[in-house]
Amino acid sequence: MTRYSAYSFAQSLHLRLLGLTLGIALLFFLVAGVMVFFSQKDADEKSFIETGQQRAEAVAALVSQSRDSLEAVASAAATQPDVLEVTFHTANGKAIARHVQPNPGNVPQRAFRVPIRYFSGDEGMLELRLAHPKEAAGAGWIFWFFAVMAILCAGILFLFLNRMVIIPLEKLQQQARELGDERALDAPIILKVKGYPQLRELADILNSMSRRVFDVKQQMEDKVNHANAALVSTVGQLQSRSAELRDRTQELEIALEAIRRMATTDSLTGVHNRRYFDERLGDALARLQRSQLPLSIILFDIDKFKHINDTLGHAAGDVVLEHLARLIKARTRASDVFARLGGDEFAFIMEDTNLQEAQKLGNDLLTSVRAYQFTYDGRSIPVTLSIGIAHFDHPPRDEEIIYKVTDDALYDAKRGGRNQVVAYSFDANGNRL
Repeated sequence: MTRYSAYSFAQSLHLRLLGLTLGIALLFFLVAGVMVFFSQKDADEKSFIETGQQRAEAVAALVSQSRDSLEAVASAAATQPDVLEVTFHTANGKAIARHVQPNPGNVPQRAFRVPIRYFSGDEGMLELRLAHPKEAAGAGWIFWFFAVMAILCAGILFLFLNRMVIIPLEKLQQQARELGDERALDAPIILKVKGYPQLRELADILNSMSRRVFDVKQQMEDKVNHANAALVSTVGQLQSRSAELRDRTQELEIALEAIRRMATTDSLTGVHNRRYFDERLGDALARLQRSQLPLSIILFDIDKFKHINDTLGHAAGDVVLEHLARLIKARTRASDVFARLGGDEFAFIMEDTNLQEAQKLGNDLLTSVRAYQFTYDGRSIPVTLSIGIAHFDHPPRDEEIIYKVTDDALYDAKRGGRNQVVAYSFDANGNRL
């Protein structure tokens, strides 16, 4: 334990003890002061009522013996500073004389009524209204007295408890701190306390706990050492296995990526294959259902491709397919899906594309293919395309309709003389618009 923590511990005990003693003393003397204050207030109120009644009776006696007018008597009685109103009433309650003093402070007041016999012999009633006296200015001394007494008693109680409780605890803490600072934890910490039987008993309890903690600590250290040795061996094995697993995982990822590419890529041309095209076509139709954006499909093949294979050989046909795929792929948008469906047949999926835009792309492809020099073994190979385009503003019923109408458009391009683009719009049932 550091000096700072020891100081904080002692300071905290002193503050708590001081707060406790001061709170108890203040509460006790506050209750006593309140009781004394209200007792004094009740006595003053009772005295005020008795004095007011006596004054009213004195004025009534004066009126019954005086020949002066009632107004003069009322005015004379109202000269006293606490008299606010003097009123004489007949036996039936009618006011026959009254004198009222102003009440600028709107102070509390109290009325005293006594029967009266006027000098004339008639009976009536006297009402004397007096200002209620303010609480005695010196009533505050009660609170000050009890507050001072509370502070004095709290101080005495604090000093007593400090000597009986705090100081012994500080001594015990000081000894425990010194032992803890000077001795290593290779042996139990033993406290030696003289005097104060309660402290000796507390020291014995702490020493017993220290021995038990030391024994447990030794057992835990032995177990930790054994566990560390086993853990080091296990970690080495895990690191070796982890490295092997990481290498195997990388090999597997590479193999899976290769399989994925093989499953969705045409091995000859390097573009997507029929399987990938069918999957993306299904996705495009689902989006068309949600967004209602136009969809265009382009289907084309090479004119008289069989003649190229028959005259120049299949190797020449493969070269034409490879060059054609690279040429067309370089001129398509990133959002378009370009795939080889089989043989010399290729197709496009063009989302959010109207008929005019699809037809423009078809014409651009025709122009690019005508201008490209296809050669094999030093011989030039003329290549042209027949292109069929199907456009849909609304989703067709199924994919079969798309393949059928696009193939029909391609067939019309071939029947019309090849080397051209034929484009149609269709409704959901495959009817030409």
